[in-house]
Amino acid sequence: MSRVAGIVLCGGHSRRMGRPKAWLPIGDETFLQRIVRVVGEAVGDVIVVAAEGQDLPLLPPHVRRVDDSWPDCGPMGGFAAGLAAVGPECEAVYLSSCDTPMTDPNLVRNVIERLLASDVDAVVPEWEGPHPLAAAYRPRVRSEVEGRLASGDLRMIDLVASLRCQFLGLRSLDTIAIRNVNTPEEFAALSKP
Repeated sequence: MSRVAGIVLCGGHSRRMGRPKAWLPIGDETFLQRIVRVVGEAVGDVIVVAAEGQDLPLLPPHVRRVDDSWPDCGPMGGFAAGLAAVGPECEAVYLSSCDTPMTDPNLVRNVIERLLASDVDAVVPEWEGPHPLAAAYRPRVRSEVEGRLASGDLRMIDLVASLRCQFLGLRSLDTIAIRNVNTPEEFAALSKP
């Protein structure tokens, strides 16, 4: 493992989309392939957290897949599984979901660099509220994440509120990098010029 890792969550049910978002096409890639590639441009190692038995698009051989050990606990469960997979030398992780296909490597680098230059627990982009699934975290937050899972508090926004965070305000033109694609209408709009 390296000093900085990326955790990409893709084990959700995709209920609003009606089909697995990891497999949605964007150019000549799938959503998951694109996010893994982009996050991989900014970090040393990429860990993909999937549901047990979930079929995934072909990923590069250096990408590690781990199964979510907290099924049906949403992003918090996937984050815990990803954090459990990083090595002791890891100082920062970038957390992303697979439904932000316009993720930008410069944003990934920016939040990681800000985290490494500070003593906070997380650096979280903010645009009309915090975006905890486009943020950099210290691996030491694992105990807080697992404690929240044990108590049934699964809201990522509550996790962010409990941590020492630095918030990164985004300009409106940068917000496309954190925009989720959750519905067929949002997916259709993504492919329009």
